[in-house]
Amino acid sequence: MAPSLTSPVTFTLPQALAVLRESIISSAADGWQRVEVALDPLDIKSFLETQDMHPLVYWQDRSGLQETGGLGMAHEIRMAAQDFKECDAALRPVLAAGAPGARYFGGSSFAQVCRGREWQGFPAVWFILARLEINRHGQRMSLAVNFFNDGPGKEDRRAALRALDGIRQDFVPAAAPSVTVARERDLPQRAAWADAVQRTLEAIGEGVITKLVLARRTDLSLSAACHPLEILRAYQKVTPGCYHFLFQPSAGEAFFGASFERLFKRSGTRLWTEAVAGTRPRGASDAEDRVFAAELLNDPKERLEHHHVIDAIRESLLPLRQQSTVDELPVVEKFRDSQHLVSRFTCVLAADTTDGNILERLHPTPAVAGTPTPAALERIAAAEAFHRGWYAGPVGWIGRDEAEFAVAIRSGLVRGRELSVFAGAGIVAGSDPHREWAEVELKISNILKALS
Repeated sequence: MAPSLTSPVTFTLPQALAVLRESIISSAADGWQRVEVALDPLDIKSFLETQDMHPLVYWQDRSGLQETGGLGMAHEIRMAAQDFKECDAALRPVLAAGAPGARYFGGSSFAQVCRGREWQGFPAVWFILARLEINRHGQRMSLAVNFFNDGPGKEDRRAALRALDGIRQDFVPAAAPSVTVARERDLPQRAAWADAVQRTLEAIGEGVITKLVLARRTDLSLSAACHPLEILRAYQKVTPGCYHFLFQPSAGEAFFGASFERLFKRSGTRLWTEAVAGTRPRGASDAEDRVFAAELLNDPKERLEHHHVIDAIRESLLPLRQQSTVDELPVVEKFRDSQHLVSRFTCVLAADTTDGNILERLHPTPAVAGTPTPAALERIAAAEAFHRGWYAGPVGWIGRDEAEFAVAIRSGLVRGRELSVFAGAGIVAGSDPHREWAEVELKISNILKALS
């Protein structure tokens, strides 16, 4: 058997692969299995970039303390239309039967169906149990293999062994991306954006909606194709304190992002979520920074937008919670190039609540859609000249007793040498088209800086 993760013994990558191989061969128990060993420190992104196995997933939480890379696929849930409850029901038996550390990583599109040729590799719902998983928790690292050990031929066990044998061990930390970027066009362009904001303000004035989040796609051409993880690595350096994620179903396409916005985190029956709405840039000095923060806290338009998100989250959680608390007043959360109003919720859930229930109730939030949600979704579909795909959808992981999801904002879709970057702005009474355009410019600026 493989040594316990609590053992002081750690292995080099070649040693870990050999130990895992022997553990798989000697495994006698039937059903879902997970074999895991402690690993000497290595750079997860560099390791992933070197491998030829797909799909590939990458996840790092906001604290930067937990990082996971996944290669290959032991099991997947793939759905053409959103049904979070059905998805949860499909993956729950595998989690119940397997080792406690097993997790499905994945996400969902913003809309019920994921449309657009550029999103062909991304179904409406997609979660995978990776074949090979490398994890970092603080300073501790581990390497794990998931496989199904049943049937007369033990086919999946043999597939796991082939995956181990295919791992390349000769890798070095990658350099900065060697590409340049030409900014091509915005969808919509500035005049069309102003018209869309004005029509939205008219609908708000007529009482049709109270808030609408309009998104923009900026299409860029890269000077050369590169591994999407190279782009994410550069993006990570300018977006500390964010969730960082990448989902690559095949070599030619990947969705990635750096989101500060938590959709929810669950541990047992405890749930944490938050309302994020309202934006200002960081100041060039501490004094200017404080001025922008004070403006954000006291701007009626920003507070109104934030209030809509708080009310919607409170209403969404009502059927699931036994008790809950929310910050009395929002705080200003500061990031490298922006600052935002944030209010945090803590809930105790009803015992029979599933992650599918939570996703169904919380997605989409007013921070990425609007209020009331049905009317906002209809207007988004009619107003936007592109398909959002996975932009602004939920991305994260589900385990046996825990789960964590981010909202996939500040994100991009890579297809060969083409990169599409997405960001949005919340329109409420009092919004100004030029100011909202500037807010979106601020939100996409980090990707442009990362690749400049």
